[in-house]
Amino acid sequence: MTVLNISIKVVSNNIFILFLGVTHQLKKIYSIGSLGFRHKNKKIFDVFNLLLNNCLVYLVTKKILIYQLKLDGLSFLKIKLIKKI
Repeated sequence: MTVLNISIKVVSNNIFILFLGVTHQLKKIYSIGSLGFRHKNKKIFDVFNLLLNNCLVYLVTKKILIYQLKLDGLSFLKIKLIKKI
């Protein structure tokens, strides 16, 4: 089993999910843009569920455990929306 840190970073029009090693070296990155959504098609919270599903499939297929989860750039409102999803 591999152990990774996950960092979710929210910017104005995108969400990045970073998979980092225990010593914080970058292993993999997912974003809404990497799923093929561009410009106005990137409705952040509409496709966030799809982004999470892709990340979960990666974690399960590679048998990865989460050591630490870090949330960057989230306001209280965005946290409530993410919990809802």
